Amino acid sequence: GSAREEDEEEDEQFKHMAPQHRQYLSFEGIGIGTPSQREKQYRKFRMNRATEQVLDYRKQKLQHEELENNMMVKDVQQSKKIKITQAVERLVEDLIQESMAKGEFDNLSGKGKPLQKLSQYPYIDPMTHNLNRILIENGYQPEWIVRQKEIKQTIEKVQNDMVAFRRKLGES
Repeated sequence: GSAREEDEEEDEQFKHMAPQHRQYLSFEGIGIGTPSQREKQYRKFRMNRATEQVLDYRKQKLQHEELENNMMVKDVQQSKKIKITQAVERLVEDLIQESMAKGEFDNLSGKGKPLQKLSQYPYIDPMTHNLNRILIENGYQPEWIVRQKEIKQTIEKVQNDMVAFRRKLGES
């Protein structure tokens, strides 16, 4: 603290030597009126500035905590997704093993033969391609394809019925 005391003594020495207009440079140019009025205004200014700085600090701290909490929530959500995915994979694997044990895959065409290479779709995962091919070869069709076929057949039937009806009208 001795260097600080020396600085204060130095300031006291030169205060009386400072020209009168230098007083207006103190208080960071804050305030108007007499020196005592300016000093009061400057103290209020400093108090307000300190309050703003404290509030800014608290705001930043809360934002940082919120960001960390959001990251933790995302991590928890991600780990839940991973756990669910792993559970589904285990379930599917168990179902496949169970079906294999029951012999439900024994009657599939191409059993014991090597899988065809997929040259048609180079960007598809080989496992997905082979599963799709096996499903298609064994007559599986997604419901939307079955519905689409039914709709097309219905449209063709209606069109054929209309043509037949028009022929009857034209004959008479």
